[in-house]
Amino acid sequence: MRRLVFITCLLLTLLAPAFSVAQVAASAQDSEKQRAQQLWEEAIAAKGGRERLRNVSSLFVKTELDGGDREYSLYVFPDYIFDYGYIAEKEITDIKVSNAKRGVTWWQPNGHPAHQLKYDSNDLYENLKPQFIYLLVTSHMDPVPLRSRKDRIGLKRVDVVETDANGWRVDYYIDPDTHLPIKVVLPSSPKARSEEEMDFVVSLEDYINVDGVMMPSRAKFSDTTPLKWKEHLTFEINPAYDKGIFEEPPTAKMVPEAWRKK
Repeated sequence: MRRLVFITCLLLTLLAPAFSVAQVAASAQDSEKQRAQQLWEEAIAAKGGRERLRNVSSLFVKTELDGGDREYSLYVFPDYIFDYGYIAEKEITDIKVSNAKRGVTWWQPNGHPAHQLKYDSNDLYENLKPQFIYLLVTSHMDPVPLRSRKDRIGLKRVDVVETDANGWRVDYYIDPDTHLPIKVVLPSSPKARSEEEMDFVVSLEDYINVDGVMMPSRAKFSDTTPLKWKEHLTFEINPAYDKGIFEEPPTAKMVPEAWRKK
């Protein structure tokens, strides 16, 4: 009996450092997650608060690029997109209408008859993307903060919150003064997501108040290609829209905001 007690005590003594290291590691992970949660809640509050963000059911984004290119996009979460694009140099337009409920996307290039396509993961991503980048939280998406870390943007020291947003990894670079995201990094497509690539970078600048929600008026975009571009942004939150616009193919006579309710 004494021999058994001695062996037990000896084993506990030998294992104690291992238990201690594991406890320290677990404590550090808990602390890291708590810090990420705190930073995330501060960002949501700075944006306008979770309740206000969850009440955003649709978002109109008018985009102006250098050179005169423009894009007019209405997103109705989580099922619909009306997107009108104009390329100034070639004076061409294209319209894309997506309807997740019907499982269909129509694409009309430069006034030609619309092509009917099957709604797929890329269309779903296009509806999620403005939620990830511009809103942080909606009634259909509430990212879970996983961990935080420190980083720099130029000379500025920032906090980074890594999140799981509806199964997507999205990293938010938070300004320590305003608590607003000034950079968002995420996969550029469903394919990039499957390959765990964080290859789409969006820098957000010049925030303004839009119906109680802080929205960037300028953004810079880049991906793994050499392509980089800047956008001047105008937002409208929860505009009245005609639901019928998502039930049929677009026509050549449609104007950029043909979705508006008459």
